[in-house]
Amino acid sequence: MVKFITTFYDLISTSLLYYKYILQGFLIYNFLPANIALLATVKRIWKGTDHSSINEIFKANMKKYDHKKIQSFCMSIPIIILYSTLFILQNEYNENINLILLLILFYLLFLHIIVLTLYSYLAMENNYGFKNTFLIALYLSIKKLWVSISIIVLIVLFYQLAIYNFLLFLFLAPFSYALAINVLLVAIDTHAIQKKHGSF
Repeated sequence: MVKFITTFYDLISTSLLYYKYILQGFLIYNFLPANIALLATVKRIWKGTDHSSINEIFKANMKKYDHKKIQSFCMSIPIIILYSTLFILQNEYNENINLILLLILFYLLFLHIIVLTLYSYLAMENNYGFKNTFLIALYLSIKKLWVSISIIVLIVLFYQLAIYNFLLFLFLAPFSYALAINVLLVAIDTHAIQKKHGSF
């Protein structure tokens, strides 16, 4: 019971540290490094073999992936643009043509989030450079359809949680998402895929 409480406290701490570093990078510059650091930190907590403080682990992971700020900017901007466009179109929805446009934008938004998630996981496991890792993530999002569908389901569930209780969402969403992605992708031999497609 004590171990469960300690682990849960550590996981909550990762969520708070995630927000801390995200805000330090004005969202767009630390979004990718913080995502990778979150995945890596949650993975170490779940293994239960590391007795260092969560703050030290997260900080070390952020330092490890801090060089990805430019990639973070490039991958964050499309999400902001797509989400903003969807928000505007939904508020001004009045024609049938908008329905097709909304569906296309939703598809692009979900695809971008899926690729970003897969990229973060692949970058945590190994680094074949931005281009190769991005293309492998894109390949996985199409080839492993069940993974993409699972990620979409997670996004929808967290969205519903945010509507139901936003405070609960803030505390639970980051570490829960990272934990789910680690569990989901552990079944995929990402190293073999990266070796196979390492020369995109």
